[in-house]
Amino acid sequence: MSDLVKIPITPERAAEAVQRLINSHFGNANGARCRIPADPENDDDLIASRFVVEARERIAQQDAEIAMLRKGCPYEEENETLKGLLRRCYEALTYANPMSLEPQDIERHKAVIAAVDQQLQPKGEQG
Repeated sequence: MSDLVKIPITPERAAEAVQRLINSHFGNANGARCRIPADPENDDDLIASRFVVEARERIAQQDAEIAMLRKGCPYEEENETLKGLLRRCYEALTYANPMSLEPQDIERHKAVIAAVDQQLQPKGEQG
């Protein structure tokens, strides 16, 4: 993946690119935009690929943060990291295209939110 292109791909933009790729496969109108030489900002195959790579990186980051939670990070040292994780999970559930989240993803986000909420409670109030 080129470091030249750093603008994140939205789920909507990726879905449009994939739809054009599908249209091309079946010979329908509004086919794929693919050029030689490649244009990373506009070629549908590169847009779809970047979206997958970015999603994989986000999932890996979330998995690392979840692993950190599971090993029991201290409240005082990790407060900002936990708040960031909580914010990202809320955003994923609130702003995501409903078609972009699988049921297991939704449950995973809810579980992380519950775990982070528990971690963020003052030590005397944790249940």
